[in-house]
Amino acid sequence: MRVAFVDHSFHQKTLSSRFFLELIRANWTVEVILDHSWDRSVQPAAAPDFEPDDYDIIIIYQAHEFFNRIKHQHRNIVFVPMYDAMIWGGQFFWRDVFNQSKVVSFSWKLHEEVMRRNPYSAPFQYFPDPAQYEPIVPDREALRAFFWYRTKAIGPQRVFDLCRGQTLETLTIHHAPDPHQDGLASWSCPAHIRHLELTGWFESERDYLEMVRRHAVFFAPRVLEGIGMSFLEAMALGQCVVAPDAPTMNEYISNGTNGLLYPLERPGALDLSRYREIGARARDSVERGFTRWQASQSELLDFIAAPRESLTRTVTGFGAPRPRPEPPGATPPVTQGPRISVVTVCLNAAKVLDGTLLSVLSQTGVLVDSVVLDGGSTDGSVAIIQNHADRLAYWHSAPDGGIYPAMTLALAHTRGDWVLFMNAGDRFVSADALARMFAGVPADADVVYGHHLYRRADGSDEYRRAVDFEITWQRLQSGTLGYDWVAGIPAHQATAVRRTVLQSLRFDPRYRFAADHDLLFRARGQQARFFNCDELIALYDGGGQSLGNFRRCHQEWAEIARTHGDRRGADRFGREMAIHDSVIVRALRHLFRSRLEFLHRRHPVLAARMRGLVRRLLGLAVAGRRLLCRTP
Repeated sequence: MRVAFVDHSFHQKTLSSRFFLELIRANWTVEVILDHSWDRSVQPAAAPDFEPDDYDIIIIYQAHEFFNRIKHQHRNIVFVPMYDAMIWGGQFFWRDVFNQSKVVSFSWKLHEEVMRRNPYSAPFQYFPDPAQYEPIVPDREALRAFFWYRTKAIGPQRVFDLCRGQTLETLTIHHAPDPHQDGLASWSCPAHIRHLELTGWFESERDYLEMVRRHAVFFAPRVLEGIGMSFLEAMALGQCVVAPDAPTMNEYISNGTNGLLYPLERPGALDLSRYREIGARARDSVERGFTRWQASQSELLDFIAAPRESLTRTVTGFGAPRPRPEPPGATPPVTQGPRISVVTVCLNAAKVLDGTLLSVLSQTGVLVDSVVLDGGSTDGSVAIIQNHADRLAYWHSAPDGGIYPAMTLALAHTRGDWVLFMNAGDRFVSADALARMFAGVPADADVVYGHHLYRRADGSDEYRRAVDFEITWQRLQSGTLGYDWVAGIPAHQATAVRRTVLQSLRFDPRYRFAADHDLLFRARGQQARFFNCDELIALYDGGGQSLGNFRRCHQEWAEIARTHGDRRGADRFGREMAIHDSVIVRALRHLFRSRLEFLHRRHPVLAARMRGLVRRLLGLAVAGRRLLCRTP
């Protein structure tokens, strides 16, 4: 097939699209067309004699202005936008003309935004080949850090503040700003940085990497990234990357595990003392990620080649290997490895139960015992369980006291060294999810956890990376809580706990919606060892009972925070959630969301402006409620 590859011309300098272009060239005949629309100093249009019908596939890599050159419907257009380039004035930018294309999304957040506008989006995650990057050997006596200045949004003063209180032997500032960005102004170097060095643009990529290799910590240069080649290279080198908690950095980095994330709006000094350990985990992340990237390439090429109207299934190339669904009744091969009891509790869940059980029973690479406790269903759930009875370790159907009492009862019927709870409607993201989860677990670990997809009521999925549990625990002790803190707590669908620990602690019957969080904090309070496997493990269906009882769920979060952490911080957190749960704020959100969705279909530019106004109105409403409920 003949492919027109339309590329942003600045990528000739940064080489950030090279990996994608090489993949396309290895499979098809490619003509590269460079688009200079971003550069005001270049007037001629790219390829003035361009004829869309001369090509079987047109790939537009970031250069969205080129859509203006396609005057009629083409049979196969592939758009590869970059998330950072699609955020204009704080809003996601989209034009109706983009909807004639399929979209390759190298960011999960980008995929979420695109799916609201164009259902033909496929998420993939790129990783560089770690064999091309010899890992660094950090100096045990001196901490050296590297910062590439690219935009004024993150300048040297931000780096100075982030490492405040720690001595840096050397900070190297690579002064190579992006196009149309101002150069550095003067600044004073603080006392905790002993040596400050400046470098400029390197014409040779090899020379640049040799400079970077001399450092153990890498400060990511931008607020948002499309992919983020610079910090990915740093991770491949085994450096501890410090980055804003924003896409795509927070789609590669689990805070405190394989990198450090900070909130851009309220950054504080970070603890860099574990930079060697974190850097080693970063290198490990790239090694595993590159294996996934290689495995997903055939699916990516199939997506590009297929006519849009022929795409009927979800593409899953982002966080895990492509699932291989087992045929009904198939028995996975018996393997050696840890024995894991997967417990499913359910009640009248016939619509989703079969998919959950097939997901559990198709796991390979580990020994799995499936335990099912049904609360006395009357909708056909029991018949579904009976269809799988010969492959279940245990099951019964009888009335119980609710989810957590049933989960506690199930412990008497588990045989595994580890126990994981997978509710009806939830599922593992791939057949080897548990094998990946336990691939590198330390012998002394008591709790193993990973990441999950959170499926909203509208069917969209949010990618949630679990934060290093020690950071979650320390924030609880200091009272610095918020919704981001809750989101970083691992979901029980992606958390396995030693059976002996569960039998000792058990779930507290006082909690109906967040007893799993309480159990984790009690385990940490008793010095249990937590290990983040840094793998995408499960899909969590958020349409369960917690969604319908969100106010009670929020109250339990606050009560658990008071029990295990700083009470004043927990009280403040509880008031914040009460504000967001208030009738007036929820009514405003619902009203504006429905109206804006209607407006977006007809006037997307006006809708974008209205979103900014809505955000300000909601902010005023929240501020008013905060003043009313403020306590001394």
